[in-house]
Amino acid sequence: MASDSPPIVLVLGDAGPLVDKTAAAVVADGVSRCGIPAFNHARYRAGEQGLDAIAAAKTPPMMSDLRLVELRDLHLAKPAELEALVEYAQSPSELTLLLLVGSGLPSSVKGQPNFGIRLKNAVKKTGQVIEHKAANVNVPRFAIETAQAVGKKLSMPDAKVLVEWLGTDLGRVRSEVEKLALFVGNRGTISANDIREGSALLGEAEIWSLTGAIASKNVDEALATLHRLTAAGDDARRLLGMIAWQMREIVKLTELVASGMPDAEIRKQGRVRFDVLRAVRSAGDKAPTAAATLSRLARANRSMNEHKAGDVRILEELVLELCR
Repeated sequence: MASDSPPIVLVLGDAGPLVDKTAAAVVADGVSRCGIPAFNHARYRAGEQGLDAIAAAKTPPMMSDLRLVELRDLHLAKPAELEALVEYAQSPSELTLLLLVGSGLPSSVKGQPNFGIRLKNAVKKTGQVIEHKAANVNVPRFAIETAQAVGKKLSMPDAKVLVEWLGTDLGRVRSEVEKLALFVGNRGTISANDIREGSALLGEAEIWSLTGAIASKNVDEALATLHRLTAAGDDARRLLGMIAWQMREIVKLTELVASGMPDAEIRKQGRVRFDVLRAVRSAGDKAPTAAATLSRLARANRSMNEHKAGDVRILEELVLELCR
């Protein structure tokens, strides 16, 4: 942020890491100009302290030319807080930098004005609105930029491998890139081999291999993969949770395949690995269905909760059932 930043900045979006990055830049700018932070920098949470934040924003700074006030979790703001913010945003204090941050604007309350939209429009006139939507983010490029921020190089092909295995959740991608940067140590490049060997993605990829084998009804491959995972020390309950999550995705995938949707569109919507999609297509009418899959997962979960021992055996029985 430049030193001539507006008196009120609204940062919104479901792309959490980008929202955090932008908000951090605003805060850094404000802290650099607010004198003694203990006197002039305050942080509040919407839904609980919104009116307190507005009162602070109206208070002249102490021994400085600027006061910095943060109001976080704007999506939790109550109508009264939003209404007061709209009024403040129409004529904000020139001696305050008010930062509003949230994953979105609260939904309007039936019978009341849409104060969220009014706030956004008011800030546009007197301040700055910055939005970061996850749908607009090039995730491989985000992974590359995250690596650059920690002093590492990540090529576009290897970034695509990372995203292919991990998915498009930006927070998770950022976390894994930062872990990989530590894993490679003094080396300046993160490679696909590093991704396979040094991150938690390997175990997840193995689970995708397991669920892909289940989808194609390949009992031998499914059991072999399960044995590799358990032999590596993976907790049976964690594995069951991961299998449940991925089988849910495979059931969705089965429905898309049955609808006649082209592979390219399916992969675009679901970010699914090609080998898993191929397994579902090859299974045809034998691909997992929602009712049977959820029933078997529920029984396995109940069995684990009822018995203190035999978790691995329960997983083996589940895999055999799912492969029928």
